[in-house]
Amino acid sequence: MLSAADSFAIIAGRAFLGHGPESEVERVAIVIREGVITSVTTDLESLDPHLPRVEFPDGYLTSGLIAAATDIGGSRRGEESVGAGYRAVDGFDRYGDYRPWLASGVTTAHVSPGEHKLLSGEGAVVKLAGPPARRVIVDRSDLCFQLGDPADGPAPLIEFPFPPSSDVAIEPAKRQRPTTRLGRLLAIEEELAATLEGSGGGGLHPRALAEAWSANRPLRISAERAVDLLAAISFIRGKDRVGSIVGGREAQRVASSLAESGIPLIYRPQVKISGSARDLGFSFEGVYDDLPDFNLLRREGVDLVLAPPRNAPVTALRFSAILAHRHGLDRSSALRAITSNAARAIGLENRLGAIAPGRDADLVLWSDDPLSLGARPLEVIVAGKRVFRPSPVTGVETTAVVVRAGTIWVSPQRRITDGEVLIESGEVVAVGHSVSRPPFAKVIDAGPDAFVTPGFIDARGHLGLRGDQGAAGLDVRFGSILGVPSLPEERVATAGITTVLLSPYRFSKGGSPFAAVKTWGELRSDRLIREVAAVAFEVQGDPISFLDGLEGSLSKGKNYLKKWQKYEKQLAEWREKIAKGETIKPTEQVEEVVEGQEDPITGVWSGTVSGGPLPEPQPGKMSLVLKGTSIEGRIVDPPVPVEHRIVATLDGTKISGTIEADVDLPASPMIEAELVAEDSIEGTISVMGFSIDLEANRISKEAMEYKVTRRKRVREDGRPIAPVVDPALEPLRRLLEKQIPAVIRVNGREQIARTLELMVDREELPLILLDAQGSLDHLERLVKSQVGVILPMDVLIEDRDRRVNPSDLLARHGVPIAFQSGAADGAVDLPMRALYAVDHGLAADAAIAALTTDVARMFRIEDRVGSLEPGCDGDLLIFRGHPFRGEGRLERVLIRGEEVAQ
Repeated sequence: MLSAADSFAIIAGRAFLGHGPESEVERVAIVIREGVITSVTTDLESLDPHLPRVEFPDGYLTSGLIAAATDIGGSRRGEESVGAGYRAVDGFDRYGDYRPWLASGVTTAHVSPGEHKLLSGEGAVVKLAGPPARRVIVDRSDLCFQLGDPADGPAPLIEFPFPPSSDVAIEPAKRQRPTTRLGRLLAIEEELAATLEGSGGGGLHPRALAEAWSANRPLRISAERAVDLLAAISFIRGKDRVGSIVGGREAQRVASSLAESGIPLIYRPQVKISGSARDLGFSFEGVYDDLPDFNLLRREGVDLVLAPPRNAPVTALRFSAILAHRHGLDRSSALRAITSNAARAIGLENRLGAIAPGRDADLVLWSDDPLSLGARPLEVIVAGKRVFRPSPVTGVETTAVVVRAGTIWVSPQRRITDGEVLIESGEVVAVGHSVSRPPFAKVIDAGPDAFVTPGFIDARGHLGLRGDQGAAGLDVRFGSILGVPSLPEERVATAGITTVLLSPYRFSKGGSPFAAVKTWGELRSDRLIREVAAVAFEVQGDPISFLDGLEGSLSKGKNYLKKWQKYEKQLAEWREKIAKGETIKPTEQVEEVVEGQEDPITGVWSGTVSGGPLPEPQPGKMSLVLKGTSIEGRIVDPPVPVEHRIVATLDGTKISGTIEADVDLPASPMIEAELVAEDSIEGTISVMGFSIDLEANRISKEAMEYKVTRRKRVREDGRPIAPVVDPALEPLRRLLEKQIPAVIRVNGREQIARTLELMVDREELPLILLDAQGSLDHLERLVKSQVGVILPMDVLIEDRDRRVNPSDLLARHGVPIAFQSGAADGAVDLPMRALYAVDHGLAADAAIAALTTDVARMFRIEDRVGSLEPGCDGDLLIFRGHPFRGEGRLERVLIRGEEVAQ
């Protein structure tokens, strides 16, 4: 927008206007039209609603900095002590790339012909961006003199005849002045007199001096010593001219004279900020190299302008202001010294140096107060066009954000007062009272009453399912539905819920997946934390057999895990042999599977497959066996020429599974069917994009007991072949390897006891109880086993004829707890639920932990979310006050360091 729109408004959190008594304002809008500032207002309601806006709520806006003394054009190389014909603008590259200068906030510079000769030439004023034809503002701005030591002892001047001729002798070298301090002003006076009288000759330099003097050009005089400063004042006032003095190392000694003269002093600090440090030894020079008392200069009324330190790059201009501020100059005067005062010193106060109507729209948006160490420009605008922004193109890309606040809640064990958080590339890099400040880092100063927490986590939600309230099996992966966040995701994110443990509305009997996802992010990879973060089950029914389905799923997972463990063992042995240089003879790998008998699926089924690529219906028979909720079987007619088996799961009346065959296929055929009546199945078989209809009836309820032998081809190098990856069993494998927890919805004292006995005592698996009414009877057991509880939907529940707050009782005894929304964008109310729990006894900090650290640890995603420890994602919330005390109010949300617009 900044590079395309002719008219727009910039709204900044703070701005230094550079003029008037109230030069610093908050929440200000600057309207720009065709490269010029047309209005400045704090009444945002008065802005034209159709005017494009660019908002920087954390930005600090100033006018572009003006470097009133630079040598970016290079010093002229002529030998003339008085060289009025040299023009600094001739050494300025109008097409140059000045992004390093722009990246420091400098938009305008005075170009000097040098400070090494008595009269070096004429200076110029240029902008460092914009069309080349418009970069030069003033091509002949002033005459540049030197009344310091560099002017003394110029080399003798030899004038060669032109054109050369053998009959014209070369004149002896002409001695030039000055040679002493006393001779400097005398040499200038005599040169001026000769020029104005016409006796100085018709050369280039006398003519240029006469022209410049008659044009009343301002005088710019370089001087450091007190005596030379007084001489410069005397010369400018004596000639009744305007001008400025550059240097001023001993300005403090003649402050009153400088103030009385009204001549701007362009002070260049004498500090060494690069290269080898100076050894002064017994020299008295060190006495005068210290920075002056800038407060004294201000009190005396010196018209002070700051320039980059001598022998330092132009980019150090802001550093000069920082030094002056640290040595007594108030911040407003320090900022004026590099903006409005500098504009007046170069004679362009009506165009530059301030944010005011009619001035050029040269602006700098800073990451922090410009006088803060580490502050950097985030946007630089010249004539209303963006000319610099940190990016890969400019070579100074940054993704760093620093958040500063009165309280930073890092984790339950760590809270920092008056602290900072550094986020870089979406990750917390550092947290403490003071963190490093990468160049061009965005700084959010939330204020002393701000309270920063990690982003909140919904322990069970359905964001993005778009009302699909069906059950999902373990072969479902919710990561595939993630896309660009829409309005529901935006609502949840802006409410402070930065992560959701996404689950189906209903759990499949064979288990369902949980996925850990972000509520906001541009890319799917930005939003997906963990594809499968947990395996969820629901146990209910008969007190004796209610765990049968769960045990069956675990048994199936164990068989699958054994295959992988066997493979990994064989692979390790193979690698060891290869490392030893042994020759390995390939051998066939054999897998045997024995099937048995059970009902209502068990038996022989006769049916047909039709449609898809089949030219006509094909009859066939299959034998199936049901164990728990697991179905296994094979096709028995017509005979299949390769070893195979049918592996499926029964969920109510729904059957889902695959046909595994000892052949290489891009994907195994998928079966989706349903018991439409007793002994009757209808469904589809999908493979390689084709869908085939299946109809079958059970003709026998007796299982066909058989043994399946599968021979696998082996690699020529003897490396073992990995088992076939089963998406429906992979989550169970991860659970049994204790990489992810099981989430079990269970209610009732006895059911909880039996579940703990199976999952914790016998299987030793990580466990989270969902809802779990009756958990208060197992406090000691839950604490000992570190079993977490996702709280019921109701904050207050009935327990033995009394209403209790389980969140308080569980947390008080050390049981990890978490809040769930059980909704899609209804998750916006999750913090309100926690607030209600606090109102009924839950500790305020325990509520934060339940929404952050505790839930992250339950799901074993604490390496990514749940705290602000280094290494975690940069998800944080900025509250005005404690979120669960007083009038805590959420103001801003950051996800991976990117702010979610409120």
